[in-house]
Amino acid sequence: MKPVVIISIAVGVSVVAVLGVLIGIGAYQQAQLEKEQREANQALLNLMKKVAESKQEQPTPQPTKSTQPTQSTPLTPQNCSGNATCFTGQVTSVIDGDTLVVKDIHVRFALASAPELSEKGGIEAKYFIESLCPIGSTAFVDEDDGQTQGSYDRILAVIYCNGTNLNEAVLDKGHAVIDKEFCKVSEFSNEAWAQNHGCATKIQEDKPSDATSGIIIAEAESNPAGSDDGNEWIKLFNPSSSNKDISNWIVNSTHGKAMSFQIQSGTIFGSCEYVTIKFPLQFLDNEDESVILLDQNGIVIDKTPVFSDKSNDSWIWKDNIPPCK
Repeated sequence: MKPVVIISIAVGVSVVAVLGVLIGIGAYQQAQLEKEQREANQALLNLMKKVAESKQEQPTPQPTKSTQPTQSTPLTPQNCSGNATCFTGQVTSVIDGDTLVVKDIHVRFALASAPELSEKGGIEAKYFIESLCPIGSTAFVDEDDGQTQGSYDRILAVIYCNGTNLNEAVLDKGHAVIDKEFCKVSEFSNEAWAQNHGCATKIQEDKPSDATSGIIIAEAESNPAGSDDGNEWIKLFNPSSSNKDISNWIVNSTHGKAMSFQIQSGTIFGSCEYVTIKFPLQFLDNEDESVILLDQNGIVIDKTPVFSDKSNDSWIWKDNIPPCK
């Protein structure tokens, strides 16, 4: 019987040993899991601490600079041009392409005349102004010192809205034309936008008609077939009875990034002749472009209407050519 007892005891010891090993393994695994959990929790705490610290280090947002026009553009009654009425108010109505109601006052654009709503282009002109100066916008009104008598119970003025001179913008976009008959009396007639759109300077007005040369812009190619670089040009025409020297005259584009080109010295062409001015780089925009020709003294000699050429082909803008003198 003793051998049996010995075997039983041996078996019992083996089972206890195995159980001990299994319990030891389980305890070790539990310890590892707890360690990993502690490490994950600590990593999360560290991450949250870094996020909090980074937020504290971020600089306090500073107010951005205004995108209003430069100081040369009057924005308050204290720095408006001239001595007539100047005021700021809310736009309550856009009547048409050249008239707004500001602070319950009807204001007509000085020097810029848009079509009536019933005329071609009238609705488009109104929509254009509404896109620049929606109802509820704040506008600054600078009344024209030279036209304080007004027009049909409206004051005549330059209106600035959302950083834009609306008189200039509606002319630049071709939705209005310059009121040349008022250039002699308007205080704004010598400003660049008025000059560029046809208001003559006093020097030009005092000269006889022949002194302004009579040279006209006859044709313009703004979108030639192929590359625009080096292939754009305008063609000038001399309808007078004498040769004309256009040395150092200036050609200006007006749309997009406006550019200037000086005509080569010694450029002379005879009566009833054309001369082609070719630009070495891309100079004219394909849409809403207008070309201005100035003499060597900066006097506007001719200006094309706004034109567009969206097709990359041989189409060119052409003016009506007057007969030779």
